[in-house]
Amino acid sequence: MNNENELKKLNELVSDIDCLEPLYKWTNELNIFNVLKINRVEIRHSNMLSWLLNPNELHGLGDKLLKKFLIYATNGTNLEIMKNLTPIDVDLLNLNDVVAYREQDNIDILLVSESNKIVCAIENKIGTDEHSNQLNRYRKILQDKYGESYRYVLFFLSPDGIEPSDSENWISIGYKFVLDELEKITSIYKISDKAKLYIDDYIKAIRRCVVEDKELRELSYMGASVLHSEAIFPVKKAKIPIVIKNTFKPEDPGTL
Repeated sequence: MNNENELKKLNELVSDIDCLEPLYKWTNELNIFNVLKINRVEIRHSNMLSWLLNPNELHGLGDKLLKKFLIYATNGTNLEIMKNLTPIDVDLLNLNDVVAYREQDNIDILLVSESNKIVCAIENKIGTDEHSNQLNRYRKILQDKYGESYRYVLFFLSPDGIEPSDSENWISIGYKFVLDELEKITSIYKISDKAKLYIDDYIKAIRRCVVEDKELRELSYMGASVLHSEAIFPVKKAKIPIVIKNTFKPEDPGTL
């Protein structure tokens, strides 16, 4: 390949760089979760979800997200520990007395309504596996603590909604549900600008780093076309290193 032809191929590469423009909105936008590098940190997601699910916090959502979780659990599901709790029952609940706990008895998120005799627990898994007998042990701790008069709604939350080991008592739920419900709620109800900023950033963090977003998946297919083989040849010939990096994890070293 002569120098003139090599220069032509490099110019074609630069001319075709517009194919990367759809990535800009994902990489050039300020997001507090990305700034703090907590997009995939499980305990930070648990902190955010505990805040969003607590009706008494200042996000302006009230009990809307918590009720969405409870309705999801009771719609067509009849686990014995829920004691015939139905979506209609949930819709009529006053959840203003809910108390939210983090890491109490090692349970990621715990929400308790004494007036309604409801215990809602969420075991959150991002990038980690369920420990041996973990869910069964947590259920027994809760039942021993709150007793038989309470109804228990127990969620096993993961990016893909994988099945829990104790499926007779725990309900599988995925982050796609969290994403969809947050988008619906924030599009319908008026909340403060500051709360909406935080929640919108969280929605984008879930899309980008937790669930398999359709748009991002389609963009990832562009990878092969971005690497112009004929343009790479003169770069290789000149012994210039080529580093292929993950657009969504720029801090990673990439592949040389």
